[in-house]
Amino acid sequence: MLAEEIIERHMRELQDSLATLVADRTIEHTQHIEALQNEVIQCGNTIDILRQQNREIEALNASMKRQLWLEKEGQGRSSPIYHSSESRVVCLIDGDGCLFSFEQLARGYYGGAHIAKRLTEGLQQFFAAEQCLFHVWVFLNTRGVSCALHDHGYPEAAANLSNFIHGFNQASHRFMIVDVGPGKEAADVKIRGILDEELKSPQTRRVVLAGCHDGGYVSVIREHATNGLTDGKLFLLPTHKKLAAGYGSLSLPTIRVPDVFDPQRLESGPRPVAPQPRLAVLDDANIGRVASPALLTPAATPEPTSDISAVQRPPSSAGRSPGHVGRASPCRAPRAIDPSKPITKQDPPACYFFYVAKSCKHGAKCVHNHEYELSAEHVAQLKEAAEKSKSPCPTVNRGETCAHGDDCVWAHKCAYAQRCQYYRAGRCRFMGPGMHSAE
Repeated sequence: MLAEEIIERHMRELQDSLATLVADRTIEHTQHIEALQNEVIQCGNTIDILRQQNREIEALNASMKRQLWLEKEGQGRSSPIYHSSESRVVCLIDGDGCLFSFEQLARGYYGGAHIAKRLTEGLQQFFAAEQCLFHVWVFLNTRGVSCALHDHGYPEAAANLSNFIHGFNQASHRFMIVDVGPGKEAADVKIRGILDEELKSPQTRRVVLAGCHDGGYVSVIREHATNGLTDGKLFLLPTHKKLAAGYGSLSLPTIRVPDVFDPQRLESGPRPVAPQPRLAVLDDANIGRVASPALLTPAATPEPTSDISAVQRPPSSAGRSPGHVGRASPCRAPRAIDPSKPITKQDPPACYFFYVAKSCKHGAKCVHNHEYELSAEHVAQLKEAAEKSKSPCPTVNRGETCAHGDDCVWAHKCAYAQRCQYYRAGRCRFMGPGMHSAE
């Protein structure tokens, strides 16, 4: 019995010691946690203070930029140029995406003069309260636009593009169409740079931008809008029915000039052409400035019919070669295939959309090749390679309907369907609705 009592007494002592130790450690940990929580709260308060200071600094910076611009504008207002009887209005046009009326392009020289006249009338009507001196600058890749017109069934417009440019440029020394040469964003870079300069220039009263199809200009506009440089100075000239993403949030005024631009994109196919009245070539006296209505009326003298004999109705889609699978663009010479390499390894690589989906939205700007003469076997190999790439279709991934359907070169469904472990983890590249369905 004595041994059992000793053991029991030691057990109670051990239990008491253990309970005391646990209680002490619990108190220490609780105090440590409370200290850490207090530090987190203090850090959060410090972060809030720093964020508030950052907002105040940004507001002060914007205010100083605005004040600097006002001071520069005040200096410009005192110059003789600013107080001229005519306001300088600069109109920038992205000619790669904003195509002029296909019918007027087909009329060549007379079409260019007519478009210059219509553009002047439209701008004059919008800025009727001011005496304006218009500068219209169009930037485009002439060869790329010509090939795109030819590929989409407008050979007359493509053939007369050069004459159209001459007619437009000779309508006024302030009107010019500039060929920027090849390059996916050659025209965009030019326009962004000039847009930046003209918005800052106190000598320019208004700036009109015809490039709302391209969201690449939004960042430049938003930067100047933050500094207050676009208020009452920048206007948009939409040429398509829908604006690119980002323009709606800018809340800029828009100008509509009918019968100048073709509202449809080339990939939508040709549209019927309606006859237009013949108009005489305009001289510099009534183009590029606000003039009286009498100076802007059509001349009574008819133009020579031989000079506009190229005005024809666009051919039907049946005669268009771009629909032929595997055929190169008729606007360019076919390129030979390197027989030592598979079709998927050619240099430059063949365009999957042009040969498989029979339509490439980039047209002449595409960085891949459209000039190969491919057999049906080559096209099948391209389609098989696209399917094996397991890359999701960007259109379907955004929850939209793909216009290419079954001919799309990208996958519309994940190959693993509902068994996809990445989908369950939220990391699958196929993010569109229904892209993991079993159907």
